Amino acid sequence: MNANEKIFYQDDAVRITDSQLKIGDSNYILANISSFRVVIKEAESIKKQTETQDTKSGCAGCLIAIGVLGVIGLIAALLGIGEAPGFGSLGDYFGAFVLCIGFIIGGAIWLAYVREKKPVKLPDKYILSITSSAGEKGVLEIERRETMEKVIDALNLALKERSGTK
Repeated sequence: MNANEKIFYQDDAVRITDSQLKIGDSNYILANISSFRVVIKEAESIKKQTETQDTKSGCAGCLIAIGVLGVIGLIAALLGIGEAPGFGSLGDYFGAFVLCIGFIIGGAIWLAYVREKKPVKLPDKYILSITSSAGEKGVLEIERRETMEKVIDALNLALKERSGTK
């Protein structure tokens, strides 16, 4: 660092002086930067989370359906509906009956849990893109809007001072 350099902004990842923009290990000479802009990249995860939630709801629905069909089959067996004559009592089928009711209750609890979970919106990302004679390049990606505003303000000040405009 030059002792005469004026620092406009500095944090752990970014340093802006009157002569350069330093991001991590990369240095960009301000004299070579013709313009810059911020691009907002919206979070992509909401659709994926919703698709996962729908898949889990379908699995819970299958558990409920299996349980209901099992109960219907047990009732049919007890009443002798179908080709097989009715035999035994509910006590003979108690284990299967409890298992079917367990499927219904388990599926209902699973469905209620999955439906209650709301998709989490991840933060948008703010990308600083600079243009030089080599073209445009995204050089910094930040999730906090306030931090990007500080970087932009400092970069504006540094470039204005460099060009001699106020």
